[in-house]
Amino acid sequence: MNAAPNITAPDECKVFTPPELARAMARVLRDDPGFLWLEPCVGKGVFLDALAEAGVDRSRITAIELDRHDLHRHCGEYHPGTEFLDWSLNTGARFDRIIGNPPFLKLHKAHSNVVQAALRIERPGGGTVPLRANCWYAFLCACLRLLKPGGGLCLILPAGWEYADYARDLRQHLPRCFARVEVVRGARSFFQGILDGCVVLIAEGYGEPSVICNRSQFRTLPEVIQHLIGGRDGIGPTTGAVTSPSPHPCGPETRRFGDVARVRIGAVTGAADYFLMSEAKRIELRIDLQYLTRVITKARHLEGAAINSAAWRDLRERGERVWLFLPPARCESFPEVITEYLAIGLERGVDKGQKAREREYWFRTEINPPADGFMSGMSSIGPWLCLNRARDLTATNTLYTIHFRKRLKLREKAAWALALISSTTASQHAANGRFYSKGLLKFEPQDVMDLRVPIPVDTSNSALRAYDIIVPELLLGDAATARRLAEEFVTSGAMPSTRRKSNQCLPCEPAASSSPS
Repeated sequence: MNAAPNITAPDECKVFTPPELARAMARVLRDDPGFLWLEPCVGKGVFLDALAEAGVDRSRITAIELDRHDLHRHCGEYHPGTEFLDWSLNTGARFDRIIGNPPFLKLHKAHSNVVQAALRIERPGGGTVPLRANCWYAFLCACLRLLKPGGGLCLILPAGWEYADYARDLRQHLPRCFARVEVVRGARSFFQGILDGCVVLIAEGYGEPSVICNRSQFRTLPEVIQHLIGGRDGIGPTTGAVTSPSPHPCGPETRRFGDVARVRIGAVTGAADYFLMSEAKRIELRIDLQYLTRVITKARHLEGAAINSAAWRDLRERGERVWLFLPPARCESFPEVITEYLAIGLERGVDKGQKAREREYWFRTEINPPADGFMSGMSSIGPWLCLNRARDLTATNTLYTIHFRKRLKLREKAAWALALISSTTASQHAANGRFYSKGLLKFEPQDVMDLRVPIPVDTSNSALRAYDIIVPELLLGDAATARRLAEEFVTSGAMPSTRRKSNQCLPCEPAASSSPS
């Protein structure tokens, strides 16, 4: 085996585990005097300190790290300047316990030596680690190869553990090959300056029949630590957890949102000041309603779980621009006022704008088919869906329109809308969106469709009531609570308690109704 003297850990990987979390993890796995321990990515040695505090003799600890620190006194076998993945392929050592915080780095961004080694690591379902994977995935696959029968591991992983496509085989494999598997999810990051939530993966009894499989979720790091301290030996989660028992201990089953719905940019006018108008401007121009169509044009128009005709009329009365000038393509003779307004457009050169030139009739803005809902691509809380309950209402390109691929009832739409704002989905925001100033996240339509959402277990009228309760929490600033409540409902059907009511309540469908909305 060759050391890796010319490779150093990238700065973005140098995110260090809080000592209190390392101490809790070191106590999660049972230790025996003869057990051999492995720390595959040492960093500052926080796990080595934690193992020493837990009474693990240094002679039983092997430590690997890409960088070089003076840590010989902390472990019996120390390999500085060593690339772990390559080392794992060549060592004959096997371990009873593995603990650590593997790097969260996309594999294709890693050093070529790391990539070459990763692509040789075998996956549990067959084949080798793909280039599209993350370094943590390769580390976990390598760790499984190094475990003794009956062995266990405790690792910090990113939220991507619960939804990444390339990790699906591991999520399915682990519960079948360990006696105990638990995923402890933190809604907030364990690390300073990192936004994504994380998980602590605990697996014991390698090669033994499955006995215990749990997933627990907590809001804060102290709650995660308290659970780890109090939940060893398979004891259930402490108060405040959201728990999913077997058969999905490693996170809920998910689907790509784009497989459920299409996300499209709203109607592009090319000249908003000409084509969009308020009610006052419509009256001033004396334009009849038959030459207009109803629209919403701003993120602030999305005020609740749904928008209906009454809500649109309220926007109209408040002076918002809610009319789109849309005369018919073919007409033998337009009324004088319409002819005059079209002439104004020609005088302004609206017809020569890029979007207008692309259209068969410059004055006919192309609008999307009837939408199931609307969404803003820019917000501080991430994508969420305002369901459309108004006939013939569309949106302009400051918003997105949502179109479910199958004809769904309103309650089914609400269930998927809840999945979109769940903690599982929110944990992907930093990876899929782009950050702007003031904490704003920008999502393109494809970014939204690439999000993986948990598959709802309850699509009854309860989903309508739950969405009506949870959306106000989201819009009034308590996003963490809203996401937790949505996660609970989507994964277990747990109904949230009644809190603040939204402006636009969702009417429940009759229980016996079978007609699509």
